[in-house]
Amino acid sequence: MKKLTSIRTNLFLAMVFIVLIMSAVFLPYGFYSNIKSVRNSVDERLKAAAESLAEIMPNGFQKRLESGKAGMEETGELRKKISRLKNSSSLTSLYAIYKNPDGKIRYLADEIFPPNREMENPNPRILSAFENRKPAVAQIKDDTFDFMARTAIIPMESDDGSFFVGVAELETANIRPIIFNSLLNFFILLSLGSFLALIAAASVARKFSRPMRRLSSFTQKLTDSNFDKSLKLSDTLPESEVRSSEVKTLSGNIDAMRAKLYEYIENLKLETQARNRAETELKIAGQIQHTFLPQKDFKAKNIEISANMQSAREAGGDFFCIEKLDGEKTAFAIGDVSGKGVPAALFMARITTLVRAALRNGAGIAETVDFLNQSIAENNESCTFVTFFLAVFDAAKSELNFVNCGHNPPIIKTANAPFKILEVKPNTILGVFAEAKFETQKLKVQSGDILFLYTDGITEAANKNGELLGCGRLLNILNGQADISAKNLVSSAILNATAFEEDLPQTDDITSLAAVFK
Repeated sequence: MKKLTSIRTNLFLAMVFIVLIMSAVFLPYGFYSNIKSVRNSVDERLKAAAESLAEIMPNGFQKRLESGKAGMEETGELRKKISRLKNSSSLTSLYAIYKNPDGKIRYLADEIFPPNREMENPNPRILSAFENRKPAVAQIKDDTFDFMARTAIIPMESDDGSFFVGVAELETANIRPIIFNSLLNFFILLSLGSFLALIAAASVARKFSRPMRRLSSFTQKLTDSNFDKSLKLSDTLPESEVRSSEVKTLSGNIDAMRAKLYEYIENLKLETQARNRAETELKIAGQIQHTFLPQKDFKAKNIEISANMQSAREAGGDFFCIEKLDGEKTAFAIGDVSGKGVPAALFMARITTLVRAALRNGAGIAETVDFLNQSIAENNESCTFVTFFLAVFDAAKSELNFVNCGHNPPIIKTANAPFKILEVKPNTILGVFAEAKFETQKLKVQSGDILFLYTDGITEAANKNGELLGCGRLLNILNGQADISAKNLVSSAILNATAFEEDLPQTDDITSLAAVFK
């Protein structure tokens, strides 16, 4: 159930996150906008009140005041009008001032100070209004009553051409509650809007996640039933709950996927069975292939031979032969078919059969190699080739006749000397040129001499650093053996080559053959 509810939860959290981001973006904007709106409203109220002084000012009052002809009744009536205007506009102070001919700033109309009284310490902004005659709204200090106020300074002319300045002030301490109330209302509306948005998010998440949860439940049933055909999506997700094209498309895709998966599982079962049969057959093929190779070490007069092959796959392309010939002769060979796996194994079986047939019919080394090369080259559409080394030991003459057809050079040990590479005459590989000629060689051997043959699976064994075992390391392995019997030399070479590859998979067949002359 936890997995089913996570769809709705994740969708709800995503929408909550969006709401929070929008609130975080809107909060500073709304805060700034409300303060600016309150300030603009206050400024407009101050300017309107200051400009209204021109309307309530009696015509010619300023000139009558300057000449001393303004009566007490007129002055008192004007002060009452200013008081009413100030109170109706909720201002701290409202007054008009003018500059008389002697350059002093005097009150023209005010509810507190009598007309024509000199203004003490007028603010520089007020003084500048008489010079530039430009209206201004600023936050300045009222030095007369010692408070900070938002002040509108409006230069005006009366109908008779007299110039005066109207001043409207609102103490900043009175503006703060207005701003606070505005922000409080903003926060209340924002909180209410966010709360309603969260409720809507929960409702939308629940509405849109229900089909997804039902689809999730259906896919779980499919998994548990191994994609049973009898399960129907409509039983879990009714058509009435499919409210969007995306869900409808998804449900259709799930139905199609169910059919494809069911078909895939059935095909996979058949393929698995076929692969198991193929693997079994490959193992049998590998077992059959090994029957083409000598199963035991060979011992005859004056010679002991041991050989072994370790395939990289179930079947491989390396091979070796050991044949007892007429008289006191023994033939042995080693070879490597190009390629790997079953094709190489089939080719190897063919070659070992041809080699044995030729040797048993009394063919010499040269005839055997020519026969083998021509047999392989004919109808060789796969372009398969073979590296091959064939030797015949004549115990009566203590003589070794051999031919190397593109194979790795053999390693020899004589008397008390260490193992070293035996120089051989180069010949081409088998199966490429049907008319190729092969040159044989002779070598006198003595008791204690050893001939070691190998395929490139040993010298080309690579470690994790990409380093190859190489002939140098192989010579060190052979020279480091206290037991130089044929069997030990073969097993040591193969074991060291495998160990050199560390944990890497074997990439090529590994084969070695050792002949100890006595």
